[in-house]
Amino acid sequence: MVDIEEIVVDGSDRSWAKTKSPCLLYSGGFGPCIVVAVYNHSTKVGHMWHSPIYSEGLNSMLDDAARGRGSRRLSAWVRGGAHLYYGLIERASSKDAEYASESFRKGVLDALSRRLPAGSIDVCFLGSGYSGEVTLDTKTGLLEEVYETEDYTSSSIDDF
Repeated sequence: MVDIEEIVVDGSDRSWAKTKSPCLLYSGGFGPCIVVAVYNHSTKVGHMWHSPIYSEGLNSMLDDAARGRGSRRLSAWVRGGAHLYYGLIERASSKDAEYASESFRKGVLDALSRRLPAGSIDVCFLGSGYSGEVTLDTKTGLLEEVYETEDYTSSSIDDF
């Protein structure tokens, strides 16, 4: 059995990574951070972005994913975005923290909807206090997900 390389995208060293089959893209420990995974079914190339804030890294990754052959055969997953900032933002009210989380979510969804085909984006935001991990298999195009709880909120891009 051949070992498959796993690239970890955790938002510390780099905000995003790109790899081709056969390889795994992994991100874990996200709660308030948002993870975006994009897979090209034609080229079997995967992209993954992980960040606690909206950044230009997401735009760079999405531009890269939308270029070239098979750009109409993309699937995208958005995970994370839990409202965990309550009490973590010094002197911020819970209302301010919730607004920051919602603005972050909306910014990510807007960036995706401008670049990817309609119907290709699967969104699942986590509920407050929860975290998860995801692995994108570039050989199969499947996203494996593990959450610390089953209590999360699923939304579609049309909700924003």
